[in-house]
Amino acid sequence: MLLRTRLLSLGLVLALAFLLLVTVHILDDINQSIQRYMFMLLATNVLVGLLTWIALRRIGLENAGVWGMLLSMPITVLVKVVAQHVEQLEPVAELPGD
Repeated sequence: MLLRTRLLSLGLVLALAFLLLVTVHILDDINQSIQRYMFMLLATNVLVGLLTWIALRRIGLENAGVWGMLLSMPITVLVKVVAQHVEQLEPVAELPGD
């Protein structure tokens, strides 16, 4: 009887260790996905901000850098929404992530 109880508790410990290992693996995958998403969002916004700054600087607007930073996020969202609704632009919609 004691041997059976010990075997059951050992089986329970092994099962919990396996579940913990699987959970850690899933959390690592989620963490990597979030990091990739945040990097793509940052890269996209920096690119749009720079392009906006260049465009505003060329037309002679003062403080073009500030305006470029402020407008980068709304422009990125606008392009993503439009690209999601145009079939040929779906790859562009996937660039900034979900």
